Amino acid sequence: MTTPDERDVPLGLPARQRAALRGALSGLTEEQARSVPSASSMSLAALLRWKY
Repeated sequence: MTTPDERDVPLGLPARQRAALRGALSGLTEEQARSVPSASSMSLAALLRWKY
């Protein structure tokens, strides 16, 4: 395994964010993904639309 250089960290960030979002949405119904369970107006579904 090679040691990552300083460019690998920021270049890998979008892939890690996509993986985290997929994990957060995994197993949710569309209604659950669209729900806004906190004071924020941002749902996971809205974050998905914003991100992609």
